[in-house]
Amino acid sequence: YVDEEILHCMGRLLRHYAIEGKTDRMLSDPYELKHVVDPDFGEGLARWQVAAAEPGSVNAATFTGYGQLQGRYPVGTMGDTFAVMTRSAKAPNVISQPLQGLTPGRLYSLKVFTGDHADLRAGESRKDVQVLAITVDGAEVQPGGFSHPFRSIRGPAAFTKDKPFWMTYHWLRFRATGPTATLGLSDWATPGDPGGPIGQQTMVNFIELQPVLEPGAQP
Repeated sequence: YVDEEILHCMGRLLRHYAIEGKTDRMLSDPYELKHVVDPDFGEGLARWQVAAAEPGSVNAATFTGYGQLQGRYPVGTMGDTFAVMTRSAKAPNVISQPLQGLTPGRLYSLKVFTGDHADLRAGESRKDVQVLAITVDGAEVQPGGFSHPFRSIRGPAAFTKDKPFWMTYHWLRFRATGPTATLGLSDWATPGDPGGPIGQQTMVNFIELQPVLEPGAQP
């Protein structure tokens, strides 16, 4: 279940400590990620700029056990809060935030989880991909991003291993061109195309932004 950048970094760590026997810290990056403030919407929408398509189409919500469905560990309340964008026929809903502490020239990876709020509350799910357009203004977005469905393995009733809740894992990379950039998340595929069902309630959380240790780069 590991992605390419973590596999590469793990190989470097094993060589540094286990093969070469070094005891100094290999990575200069901080352990705690602070590029995005309140990535799980624990404070509601207070830390985010909201451009709603119509009144009430963007809200913050809570569902006990949603973090478990996502696979959060250890089991607790982490991941139970999220933003909900109800897709309008009039215009896209957009939530945005300035990214902080970027290193110009550095490559970063961005991950976002989405799910269908109506399905979650109804205790039903289907293997589907929720539409989410991700923009990073003020940076160079790299080709190769994707949106892929994934299933829960544990969680609250009515979902089980045999009756999972389906979510979508969104991923992209960008190269910073300055110390800041603006992250935008929209429930329309493009500014002129909804790309998904009108009225769908798209949940958004787990917005993780981290630097990439590129092959050959100094850690």
